[in-house]
Amino acid sequence: MKNKVSFIMSIILIISMFTSVVFSSEITTEEKFEILKEKKLVNGYEDGLPHLEDEMTREQAAKIIALVFELDLTNETNSPTFSDVEQSRWSYEYIESAVSVGIINGMGDGTFAPDERVTYEQFAKMLAVGYSYKTGLEIKDAETDNGNISVWAQPYVEAAINWGLIDKQEDYTIDADRKFLIDTAYAAELKVEEFEQSLIEFSIESIYAENLIEVILVFNKSLDEETAEDEGNYDLSDYKDVNGAELQEDGKTVVLSVEELK
Repeated sequence: MKNKVSFIMSIILIISMFTSVVFSSEITTEEKFEILKEKKLVNGYEDGLPHLEDEMTREQAAKIIALVFELDLTNETNSPTFSDVEQSRWSYEYIESAVSVGIINGMGDGTFAPDERVTYEQFAKMLAVGYSYKTGLEIKDAETDNGNISVWAQPYVEAAINWGLIDKQEDYTIDADRKFLIDTAYAAELKVEEFEQSLIEFSIESIYAENLIEVILVFNKSLDEETAEDEGNYDLSDYKDVNGAELQEDGKTVVLSVEELK
C-alpha cells in the first residue's frame, strides 16, 4: 500500500505556493504611492498628499532607484564622484551606490546635476540598468522610429518597456512627473519581488504514507509555518481532499491529513 500511495501521490500532487501580490493595473497611482511609502521607498509631503503632478529631481530619482533595487548604501567612495554632490548632501549615499554598479554616470562633465529635473528617458535608463544589475539580464542595442527620444536612450527605453518597467510614452525627452516615477517604481518593485521569489525553488524530496489517513511530504528547504499549513496550497486533483496540514519540527516535513486511502 505504501509504495502504491507514494506512486499515485507523486503523479497527482501539485503544490501551489503564492505570494500576496497586487497587480499594478488593479490599483491607482495614489494606492501605489501609499504602498511604496509604507515600504519607505518614497517620502510623503507634510500634507500627506502624493502630489503626483509635481516634477522630480535627479537626486530624488536616484534615491528611489537605490532603494527599489536594494543597493548597498555603504558602498561609498573615499571622495565624491561628482563635484556637485558632496558627502554632506542628503542624497550622497544613494547617488554613490548607484554609481558603484553603473546605474548612474552623470552629465559627462564630472557633475550629476542633482537639482535638475529628471526626464522620462533618464529614469528609464536608471530602471533598465538597475533591473539588469539585479537580474543579470542584458540590455541589447535597439533603435526606435520614435523621434522624441535621444539616441543614447533607445536601448534603455526599449529594455524598460520589454521588461514591463514602463509604458510607452509619446515623448521621452521631457521632464517626468511624480506619477510616472511612482507607477514605474511600483512596477520595478514588483518585478524585483518576482525575481527574488523565483530564486526560491521548492521541490519535494520524498512522498510517502505510513497509514491510510496521512501523507508525508519532505521538502528540500525549510518552509514558513503559515505557507506550509495552508491547506489551499495542496491540490490532489480531486483524488482526495486535504483535511489538514501540519509542519513538523524540522521545518521541511509536512504531514497532510486526507480522506482514508483505499
